[in-house]
Amino acid sequence: MRNSLSRVALHLITFANGVALAAAQTTWRVDAAAAAGGNGSPSAPFNAIQVAIDAATTVHGDTLLVAPGIYVENIELRGKRITVRAESGPTVTTLRAAVSGPLALLDANGCYFEGFTVTGAVGGPGIRVPVIGEGGAVIRRCIVTGNAGLGIQQNYDAQIYSCTIYGNGGSGIKMGPMAVLHMTNCIVWGNGQPAGAFTGFGTSVTYCVVDNPNCGFCANYIQTDPKVWNPLFSDFHLRPGSPCINAGHPTLFIDPDGSRGDIGALPFHIADTPPPQRYCTSKVNSLGCTPTIGWSGTPSLSGTPFTVECTQVLNQRSGLLFYGFAPQFLPFQGGYLCVRPPTARTPVTNSGGSPAPTSDCSGVHTFDFGAHLSSGVDPALVAGELVNTQFWYRDPASSFHSGRSDALSFGLRL
Repeated sequence: MRNSLSRVALHLITFANGVALAAAQTTWRVDAAAAAGGNGSPSAPFNAIQVAIDAATTVHGDTLLVAPGIYVENIELRGKRITVRAESGPTVTTLRAAVSGPLALLDANGCYFEGFTVTGAVGGPGIRVPVIGEGGAVIRRCIVTGNAGLGIQQNYDAQIYSCTIYGNGGSGIKMGPMAVLHMTNCIVWGNGQPAGAFTGFGTSVTYCVVDNPNCGFCANYIQTDPKVWNPLFSDFHLRPGSPCINAGHPTLFIDPDGSRGDIGALPFHIADTPPPQRYCTSKVNSLGCTPTIGWSGTPSLSGTPFTVECTQVLNQRSGLLFYGFAPQFLPFQGGYLCVRPPTARTPVTNSGGSPAPTSDCSGVHTFDFGAHLSSGVDPALVAGELVNTQFWYRDPASSFHSGRSDALSFGLRL
């Protein structure tokens, strides 16, 4: 019991003194774009995180300040009690697996790991906190996604703050039998399996979104969709109306705008609405052309122009745009159905192009989605919705006598 209490006390002391520790440390620079052989200075950064960790000059208490970029390497701290911090945050700084095994092995008492997107791990978790003794690790402002198995494997004590753990093949987080966890302001959702049981004397999970309906040691937590914008494109910004907005710890974290902290790695901002992005795969038509979806303008409920079009389709053929609110990649009638039902259909249009009897790929299907939005005809089209669209058109010489374009995804703003 005394040992467990001492571990809890140590966590609290470590968190409270984080700023003081940072002030005393030496800072070394890391930049994936730098040349090899750097010494960690601002003018000659290390070019890899592991190179910086292994440097003889890097000692307990130091900070590795990591520049934006994609770092393709598996890292381990090798017992060095240091801070590894992405200076510009997880939207522009990615740690991607290079080999099988844990991607980030935080094997040092009292280490800090902050501000990364951690993705691509196979044969091991995205982040692993091994059994190393008292103190554990502090993980902050990270996005852990796209790992084949566990997002975080916590075999010993850890503190996890303001992280988004979403879209991993296994559980978002799984604790070992000897672990103690303090987790606040985190999203654990949309993973292949629910989070493992939260156990251990002193464990606390507060002001989080958790996908485990039996959340022991949980308090002030949410068990509903956090409404992030677009996990398909690893966009984990919060949508308008997300239950995570202003729902974090009421005093421990404050957002950049001075409001109560949001839950997750990325504070909500109305300007974070994602731009249109293409996805999925077109069905090659009977003349060997590949239809391509595109757009012009900005999707907005304010009436700004926004047009969706499909080029490289058969001339003088009827077609239409259909849309829904979730993507998919379902093989269907010789192509792909890229929008998950239920869907809505827009009016039929003619592709135009070369006049008959010519048969070619000069046709273009166009739909004025801006006018559709401003008309208010579909009450489901509101700010904060992610719309997914795809064109269908007639192709009598093709399988199932029809064709489909690739798809377009876009968020709606006011």
